[in-house]
Amino acid sequence: MKGVDYLVKEIHKDMGEWKVKDLMTDKIITIGPDKTMEYAVNKMKEYEIHGLIVTDKKKTLGIVTTYDALSIMARREYGGDVLVRDVMSTELISTHPEKDVIDALEIMLQEHILRLPVIDKGEVVGILSTTDLVNAFDKGFHGETPAEVMDHKVALTIKELMHEVTGVDPKSSVRDAANLMDKKNIGSVLITTDAKKKGIFGILTERDIFRKVVVAGMDIRTTKVSEIMSSPCHTIDSGASISAASKLFNECGIRRLPVIEKGEAIGILTVRDIVKTVALRHQL
Repeated sequence: MKGVDYLVKEIHKDMGEWKVKDLMTDKIITIGPDKTMEYAVNKMKEYEIHGLIVTDKKKTLGIVTTYDALSIMARREYGGDVLVRDVMSTELISTHPEKDVIDALEIMLQEHILRLPVIDKGEVVGILSTTDLVNAFDKGFHGETPAEVMDHKVALTIKELMHEVTGVDPKSSVRDAANLMDKKNIGSVLITTDAKKKGIFGILTERDIFRKVVVAGMDIRTTKVSEIMSSPCHTIDSGASISAASKLFNECGIRRLPVIEKGEAIGILTVRDIVKTVALRHQL
């Protein structure tokens, strides 16, 4: 039996009674459709979140995210002139609080989203994120955590979960980095001058661009990545355990870890990479 097959079976045993309501965050921040995107940006910054549920008289209309704010900046529009209703996504993909957690995760992976609104009787009652699951891994629900199951019972390593790393020069503009991230459909780039990515200066994420450029009103074309990158950045050794990675994600409040081997960055491990393994239900 393959390591992944065994992993999914073991995790499914522990998660069999987990419902969306057990892991979701019930503190919902909403916004009206007639508010400006400038207001939405400031509200997301205030609460340190990446999306707002759009409601009107308790009726759920859609969602607006930091990506929408970045798109406005890329078009060189002023957020004070753009209304939330003009950019929000009206096709709200959601789940129910009584749904199985794995079912919800499968939806998130299929739709390439990191947060899933939880709706009951037409009203949003919570948000489920991939971070919520990793936090549950670290804290554990039933004694031994799924992450520990990975370490001790499954031949699955960080190398098998990570994905390719992309690097940019610290002198590159934020716009160039953002375009590269969009082209490759990735959420971060490493800042390095070495083609082998041995000299890591820092990491630049979509969150950095949103908080340090969009919110601050900086010019995406003239701002250098070195000005807003997170440095130094947390890393993890390729030989470290998956539970160690889960612990770092949880304790440091991050979603990405460069994977280091012999001083070289050989990949990026994300929260999404870990939760993918529990969404492989079709392999059972």
